[in-house]
Amino acid sequence: MPVEIKAYSCEHGCGKFLKTRAVMIKHEARCLSDTANRTCKTCEYDFMDNGDFVCGADVDKNGHKIVKNCRSWVENGTGLDPQDKE
Repeated sequence: MPVEIKAYSCEHGCGKFLKTRAVMIKHEARCLSDTANRTCKTCEYDFMDNGDFVCGADVDKNGHKIVKNCRSWVENGTGLDPQDKE
């Protein structure tokens, strides 16, 4: 018979559930779905091409799927070009 437990979900919508609040707080600080971390997962320029993750802003990912704290990051849905900085 299943046992009901109390769990915490990530506030950034990544789908992660954890049993302790302290561990969830640590997860949220590094969550790839948090726009504050400026990762490819939340960037306007990230897309897949023939099974490879590619950056439309020509950032070299060095073979990684995700880059954190990217200088060329633009939030999904904004359509702003990083070259248009004021």
